[in-house]
Amino acid sequence: MLEFTGNHSTALLRHVEELRRTDSNSMKKLLWTLFTLSILLVFIGLASCIQTGDEDRPGMRVSTDLILHKVWKVTLFKNDGQDKTSLFKNVFLEFLPHFVFKITKECEIVEGEWILSSDSTLLVIRIPDSPEPLGQLEDEWVITWLTDSEMNFIEQDDKGDEEFSLQVVPFQALSCQSCDNFTNILTDSIWSITMFTGGANEVTGETRGSYLDFKDDGVVVLHIEGEELVGMWAITDKCQTLVIQWQDDQMLPMPYHLLENTWIIQQTNNQFIAFENETSDASLQITKGRIPLCDELQANMLNTSWFIDYMVINDDDVSENFIGTGLTFLENNQLATEVVVGPAVLGEWILTGNCDQLRLNIQAGQLTELSREWIITDIQDEKITLVYEEGTLRMELHLNKGKPILTIKCIELINYLVQGEWSVKNYTENEKGTDTRFEGYNFQFKKDGELFIWNSDTEIAGTWYPIRNCGYIVIEIDRNSVMGPMAGEWKIENYNDNGLTMVYDKMSKKRKVEFTRN
Repeated sequence: MLEFTGNHSTALLRHVEELRRTDSNSMKKLLWTLFTLSILLVFIGLASCIQTGDEDRPGMRVSTDLILHKVWKVTLFKNDGQDKTSLFKNVFLEFLPHFVFKITKECEIVEGEWILSSDSTLLVIRIPDSPEPLGQLEDEWVITWLTDSEMNFIEQDDKGDEEFSLQVVPFQALSCQSCDNFTNILTDSIWSITMFTGGANEVTGETRGSYLDFKDDGVVVLHIEGEELVGMWAITDKCQTLVIQWQDDQMLPMPYHLLENTWIIQQTNNQFIAFENETSDASLQITKGRIPLCDELQANMLNTSWFIDYMVINDDDVSENFIGTGLTFLENNQLATEVVVGPAVLGEWILTGNCDQLRLNIQAGQLTELSREWIITDIQDEKITLVYEEGTLRMELHLNKGKPILTIKCIELINYLVQGEWSVKNYTENEKGTDTRFEGYNFQFKKDGELFIWNSDTEIAGTWYPIRNCGYIVIEIDRNSVMGPMAGEWKIENYNDNGLTMVYDKMSKKRKVEFTRN
């Protein structure tokens, strides 16, 4: 008959009370704890020396700090004297706070419970309804030896024929092997924190300018104003969850400690990833590239001309429409457009959100299509990348400081059009024969983008500019005037000493006009 001292009873009662306060909402856990403690009462008298057969096997004391927040793999498992280690290939174990025992096996997660005896020499593991071979871990285990990175156990009975060993492995071992696509997205770029809430607290402003760098080897580096903090990351739960864990020897400033969490992936695309943690009601959004501090960003943009290098609308590359065009960000949020042909147009610009959005307002001219609220996805000394998404519409815009050099084709076309005056030699609609409505009118294309049309009785004003690497010109004119059919996007079919031929072919309307120089 074993006897227990008052100190033992008091310690156990304190332990039960601590468990009750830690997880008061879980009756199941409390019942499990009481069950476990009843088992411990059987063995507590053997705390310092466990009898297994004819030899003594002392149980070593283990500190929970040595086993918590680490990933362990099974390096040895014997059952009934048989080596069954191979059954635990790709099985990883975690001892988590609140007595949660977590098993990751090929992207599947199973949870159980663990507890140490009051003298910390006996480990009890329970895994309800667990599939094999995981159920074989459910037992009472005597801790025979341990280090910072290894542990060995034998079963708590009188046989000594069950044994298993654990070894610490990199946190990245938890990542599902099938998650390569998402892993490649994470490691392909640095990621700025562009939205961050911890429960009811909005802390995005406090994290402005910080960014995360996910390494291929499972290391994640947090950059905060020149300081680097190091942790580990893994993709788990069938590629649905990102886990971040910081090294214990670092002091993370508020609120960055909240990043150490299990983040459920809510939304992802080429530019940003949104996460949530349902337990803590926290949310996180990271955006590709480095978003600098507001003052740094504004100083880099101000009084500088940025030219359109790349423009895509729903996967349709329309960059040629914007060759030679750009924006100049002026003081007092004034914006000036720059175009190959035509006058500059004033507009407005402003940084919004957490300085990660750029609102453009251009009311006239060739670049009115840019009047939107853009998300800044990347900014460097010489380049800004902007994205706009609404419904099925997605636009991506790259601005560069370097002014593009116009092609010989553009220079030749512009010089050709602005020399002298023109008249219509032939005009047809839908190939129905010559239309004489434009006879007697003169046309003059000005280098500043103005277009003048007149005859003896009428004067009409419009504008023009080249697009698509000068393969087309756009004529803007009052569609209700006699010159209304001239409005639109015209393809330059050919031009030579004999004249200019252009074709308009849109919305079931085909027009063709032949100009001759006066």
